[in-house]
Amino acid sequence: MLRRTKDRSPTNSALRSDSGAVTVEFALIVGILMMLVFGIIEFGLFFSRYQMVQSAAREGARHAAIRATESEITTQITDAAQPYGINPVSGIQITVDGSSAGDPPCTSDTRGDQVVVSWDQSFQDAIVLPFIPDIDITTEVSGVFRCE
Repeated sequence: MLRRTKDRSPTNSALRSDSGAVTVEFALIVGILMMLVFGIIEFGLFFSRYQMVQSAAREGARHAAIRATESEITTQITDAAQPYGINPVSGIQITVDGSSAGDPPCTSDTRGDQVVVSWDQSFQDAIVLPFIPDIDITTEVSGVFRCE
């Protein structure tokens, strides 16, 4: 009579003893994977805000080119940057061909000259993950048009 014994081949015992190692490896990989996924999300949020502010600067320059006043340009920039808003570090500069402009910046005398609307934008809350410290990113945004 043949007796059946439990299969004690090396592969079955090796599989049983690796279950703890698999859990540890999974925990290590998941941490790194989550950091990558949340990093991609954070970069996407930052880039979205940057593009919106850059678009607002172009919109301000477009209004400056059609002889709007400084207050109208600032209002247009603020409206175009919604829902994020702008956070200029040192105020909005409007220049025509590299020199300070009057109000309105473009006149019949400056037709064809470049009008530049720029400011240093601060992105203080660009990173919102709780385990990453706040990073203050400051970059210049600008929009350029030709005076009409």
